[in-house]
Amino acid sequence: MKAVKLTGVKKLEVVDIETPAADGVHPIMTVDTVGICGSDLHYWDDGDPLDLVMGHEFAGTIVDPGSRKDLKKGDRVFYIPSSACMECAACKSGDTLACTNKVETPGIIDASRIGAYAEMFKVKTAAHLYKIPDNISFEEASMVEPSTVAYHGTALGGVKKGDTVLVTGAGLIGAMTIQWAKTLGASKVVFSEINEARSKAVLDMGYADTWLNEVPGVADLLKKYDDFTDNYMGQLMVAAQLQEALGVPGGFDVVIDCSGNGAALNLGLGLLRPRGTVVWTGVRFHTFPMQHALTIFRSATIKAFLGTPITEFDICRDAIFSGKYPVKQYQTDSATLGTTQAAFEKLSAPGNSQFKIMVYPQKG
Repeated sequence: MKAVKLTGVKKLEVVDIETPAADGVHPIMTVDTVGICGSDLHYWDDGDPLDLVMGHEFAGTIVDPGSRKDLKKGDRVFYIPSSACMECAACKSGDTLACTNKVETPGIIDASRIGAYAEMFKVKTAAHLYKIPDNISFEEASMVEPSTVAYHGTALGGVKKGDTVLVTGAGLIGAMTIQWAKTLGASKVVFSEINEARSKAVLDMGYADTWLNEVPGVADLLKKYDDFTDNYMGQLMVAAQLQEALGVPGGFDVVIDCSGNGAALNLGLGLLRPRGTVVWTGVRFHTFPMQHALTIFRSATIKAFLGTPITEFDICRDAIFSGKYPVKQYQTDSATLGTTQAAFEKLSAPGNSQFKIMVYPQKG
């Protein structure tokens, strides 16, 4: 079967790999849609691990149900990329992040973990498959996973009715986080993002109240804030001015970073209210200088995470499938296996307005 492999730095190639064979245990499905994730872009940028077939946000059609007696050939399903075994005591109690017998998540870390940038996929953990109702598209089902990442970060922040929230970085996860913050009752959601085209698209979606970067006078204040990198008192002084300009004189209740950008991480600490919560949802693989004094003066609680519990996949699935959390607006382009390289180039181009590019392996 055809698949897309990572073959070098910023290089993907369509190759032939072995077609999955039925074994009566592991379900086999076609891959009808698979979303390009931001983590995939990190692998592509680095060109490592070589020969990795990426793809972990996907949906498709059952070819062989394996051990799943509730599934049959032709059923439409989506996959949740969890490392939970679903069989140990922790998993059975609902605490899947504490799984004691973790399974391999596909399309990440190692080339042996074959992902869904391929025509077909063999599911190692049958319990990770969910049926798709007739009124839901493959594309919507493929966005359950990224919406769960955004939900988990928002929930970790404890966002509740009346809270003020700052989201730094407004790519797909940032935009979904903004939507979740409003859905959970935030009274004011401000976001920062240097990409003008993407920021305008976020504003058009109607969930954000303010784009930080377009507020009059903020650009000069941001420069001053950065100029005071080694002067925490100077940063605190400028942060107070920024808070006033943004209409949150006491600071934000919750700050959620979805960029992994060092400057954004430091800015979030400065704009936080005393005893507020910061969540680092964005991924960063390199060190960065942090003004530690800001965490002390804000008495900040900082949270980060790896993985999301199965219960939250269920919450997001139900929200999307019921129409309470629409996601169609996030698909901005499409690709085939043959044009996946071009799709990655689009997503990494400066100033692009992309959120989610969906790959259609059945279309070539």
